[in-house]
Amino acid sequence: LLQWEGEIKSKFTEGTFKYYIYHGDNRKKYAYNLSDYDIVFTTYEIISREIELVEGRSNDSQLAKIKWKRVILD
Repeated sequence: LLQWEGEIKSKFTEGTFKYYIYHGDNRKKYAYNLSDYDIVFTTYEIISREIELVEGRSNDSQLAKIKWKRVILD
């Protein structure tokens, strides 16, 4: 995740993108405003744990509540 943050910092002028690293113990504490960011960095493991792709089940994860334009898995 820090590598991707470094890429943003080295390739773009500061303030071009508003980004957030969704990781660590306190990630859910600040997740209420994830849709305010242009880019959200997280791990595949976090996505797979928090988003249940089971039809008919509600999911309370903030990651699942946002209508993402793109999701890139690396």
